[in-house]
Amino acid sequence: MAIKVDMRKCMGCRICEMACSLVNYNESNTKKSAIRINESHKMIGTFDVVYCNQCGICAKKCPVNAIIKEGKNWRIDEQLCTNCGICIEACPRKTIFEFEGFQSPIKCCGCNECAKVCPVQAITVVG
Repeated sequence: MAIKVDMRKCMGCRICEMACSLVNYNESNTKKSAIRINESHKMIGTFDVVYCNQCGICAKKCPVNAIIKEGKNWRIDEQLCTNCGICIEACPRKTIFEFEGFQSPIKCCGCNECAKVCPVQAITVVG
């Protein structure tokens, strides 16, 4: 299921990023997180949260159909992915990205661990 973020509640702790990388890559490396927290340039002490809303546009653009729907979420099949980058360019929210050494881009798989660990409930599961 998709997540929704109330950016007014986000305090920038990055616990969601750590949980994402731990669950999906077995290490606490926020650079491997599919959810990203950036300081907002609008007001000091506020944050912009970059996250996938599971819209599926990336899947429609993938030339080898490597982005597969499982339930309400889209995930990248690493065995089918050619790492061409078309999904990265197609993503309207810019949430899919390459990580050096990976054979396919990083994209939210819909595990929702980020919502489970958010201490201020800024992240909720929808759908």
